[in-house]
Amino acid sequence: MSGCVRAGVIVMVMAAVCLSSTPISAQSTADRDPRNWPTLTRLVTDRNELAGRVVTVRAFAKRSEYFNCGYRGEQSRRMAFTLLGGPLETITGYLPRELGRLLDGVLERDPWTPITVQVRFDPSKLSDLCPGQVDILKWSLGWQYPDGSVSPGRPDPTVQPKADEIAHLYA
Repeated sequence: MSGCVRAGVIVMVMAAVCLSSTPISAQSTADRDPRNWPTLTRLVTDRNELAGRVVTVRAFAKRSEYFNCGYRGEQSRRMAFTLLGGPLETITGYLPRELGRLLDGVLERDPWTPITVQVRFDPSKLSDLCPGQVDILKWSLGWQYPDGSVSPGRPDPTVQPKADEIAHLYA
């Protein structure tokens, strides 16, 4: 098999795995990336299944003026933020003005402040025209990680293998 054909087969297999239609709730927690699972792209794809459920996302935020579809006319009550969760992965989150002003102040000092947000697709505002719109329920500075997950820079020593377990693997 030539190199190009082999590469094409590998790409097709990877695409099939990445684009599997297994819903989020049916996937094993061991397969989930603790930094952002589900990814923002997956969140938007599964928005009808996730409507009403709270999901934690680690992201960067930027102030936005995008008020369309279910959030049209809410500029006086809410502030909009574009949430960047990964390369080319964005959603628009809407926050009550009081909480939005606090976040906006933090972002003015450092636009690349990592934040952890809890978001929810409002079932009454779901739209195929504006699929990536969520309510931001809470936000906090820094990236918070679920218990038991391996987080960059802060590994959980209780889930790391002991020396004798590693030695047994190589014996």
